[in-house]
Amino acid sequence: MRAIVEYNKTSLGNIQNVKKYFEDNRDQPLCKVVISSDPIDEVFTIAVKDHGGGITASDDQIFQYMFTGNIMKGPGENKEEEEEIDILSDYQERMVQSSKQMFGYGFGLPICRLYAKFFAGSLTVQQISRIGTDAYLRLGFIHTKSERIKI
Repeated sequence: MRAIVEYNKTSLGNIQNVKKYFEDNRDQPLCKVVISSDPIDEVFTIAVKDHGGGITASDDQIFQYMFTGNIMKGPGENKEEEEEIDILSDYQERMVQSSKQMFGYGFGLPICRLYAKFFAGSLTVQQISRIGTDAYLRLGFIHTKSERIKI
């Protein structure tokens, strides 16, 4: 129960930040998607550009499996707090803290890049500090024996 309460407190706190961001930037789009095709190179590109503040990690890190944006504290770093809490509430507290500190499970971008390579393409990410992130997914056309399919 405590975990649910803490989760809701965190969510409501984040909603206030989102509300302020929307009010300050009401006239700007949050995300822009551009799809383009190049029949000569037989590729198409999907570009997603956002203004969410950007990614703080380097390009090498974000494409590593199981990388998350923030690592939770290891066991034993808050010994005086651990001694006062029973086993069940300690587990709940750790779950709440890990949900606050983790940005993802570290599989999305590496898997997307792998799929892109499988389809003769690429996935690149460009970060603009404190402004946003641009992601470019480039894929080749799919050819079949009966006809040419341009996606």
